[in-house]
Amino acid sequence: MKKNLLIDHNLKINDYKLDIEKIFHSNSFTQGKINQQFKNKLKKKYKVKNCFLLSSATTAMSICLEALGVKKGDEVAISDYSWISTAHVVENLGAIPVFIDVDRDTFNMSIADLKYKINKKTKSIIFVHSFGNPTNLEEIKKIAHNKSIPLIEDAACAIGSKIKNKYVGQDSFLACFSFHQRKVINTGEGGAIFSNNNKISKKIEKKLLLGSKKVKNKNYVDFDDTGHNYRLSEIQCLLGSKQLDKLNKKIKIRNQIYKKYTNFLKKYNFIPQKINSDYQSNIQSCTFITPPGVDRDLLIRYLKKNKIDSTIGTYSLSNSKYYKKKYSDPQINSYFLFKNCISFPCHENVNLKYIFLILGTFLN
Repeated sequence: MKKNLLIDHNLKINDYKLDIEKIFHSNSFTQGKINQQFKNKLKKKYKVKNCFLLSSATTAMSICLEALGVKKGDEVAISDYSWISTAHVVENLGAIPVFIDVDRDTFNMSIADLKYKINKKTKSIIFVHSFGNPTNLEEIKKIAHNKSIPLIEDAACAIGSKIKNKYVGQDSFLACFSFHQRKVINTGEGGAIFSNNNKISKKIEKKLLLGSKKVKNKNYVDFDDTGHNYRLSEIQCLLGSKQLDKLNKKIKIRNQIYKKYTNFLKKYNFIPQKINSDYQSNIQSCTFITPPGVDRDLLIRYLKKNKIDSTIGTYSLSNSKYYKKKYSDPQINSYFLFKNCISFPCHENVNLKYIFLILGTFLN
């Protein structure tokens, strides 16, 4: 029996073969035509002024913090329910991550907790679109605007998600996306920054050019700032560009699958992630809160035994060993979600009939 993978992008080598051969014939594997094509397609589709392609969402967030001038001793308020990168990008700069708890229903940053914890030392806010869900973002934007605090969206999971009729990133100051193989667009590793602010975009561009500056009437550059090489290769851009053409259809299928999971699991009292009415998620992950009496970890092992991939939702950053020891500020709701959430396979090749059969065998 074929294994029901957690993620299956259904990529076929024949769809890419001719274009990969062109890359080899061109002898240009980075910063070439396909890089520019992918960037332009993203800008056009999502109606953003500036787009930068990078090696990951982690490097994207790190560059954004550097461009904002975040330094040692500064505070950055972050969503506490997320992949560890959301905290590490702050910690690696010597800044202080301030853990903002999340709401148990949306899994997203708590508005009340953010209001309580931000102060004059807060240099930025990082809002996480948990599993692609943008709920609460508009309210968080208002808080950031009123306090004149730059907002970075950790939109690693949220490419193609919407707020009303606008895409995530379309009206953003800074939004960082991931093209890791577990995301809805898969370039293996990869990421992007969308920004509609030209001033901060110029700073990001310079950082991504390793701090270089053209020297007038010379055939070389000079360097008046530090920077990084976080480039995305031509082959990675090819993968992303072709998948972008099919993304809307992919998101529609994922939403249909999530609805079927929700309808099946509600009789067993599994709780789906709440997505408010003005928000549309790309359903990066089909994630549910397991009910009392169901051992989440035992269920994951049982599904694996029956050739079905599943996993936890994500992590409570403040409760991870490193951050709990250093800051002693564990958050309650994010820890509850960390211990009780499960993510099921969600893609066009998933065999829901079989998955529901196995789930029913375990739960009945």
